[in-house]
Amino acid sequence: MNNLSIAAITNYLVTDGVNLVIKLAACIAIWMVGRQIISVLMGIIKRAIVRGGKIDATTTRYITSILSVLLTVGLVLGIFGYLGVQTTSFAALIAGAGLAIGALGRLASTLRGRLIYAGSPAVQGR
Repeated sequence: MNNLSIAAITNYLVTDGVNLVIKLAACIAIWMVGRQIISVLMGIIKRAIVRGGKIDATTTRYITSILSVLLTVGLVLGIFGYLGVQTTSFAALIAGAGLAIGALGRLASTLRGRLIYAGSPAVQGR
């Protein structure tokens, strides 16, 4: 075989296996602490929005939900970076999705405006 002896496998598991287990344990700890921090931040942000009194409850839930998802995605990307996974492709994918959603909203607004313009002819003096 390709130099796969029991000694080589044991050596790999002892040296790199221990490092992998330590990294995975650290990632679990980072995840748990990060989720607690995100939870506390969401509570602070929600109280600040409610204290202002100018935003209704539905909008408050919407804002805190979006912020929670964004912070969780950032946490996951940070954990992947800690493990050594290249996260630039993930960041590019997220940026591309944001650009597509923004372009879709702009296109929808433009088409609505054209429908209003085409649907009601302008008559001067009436």
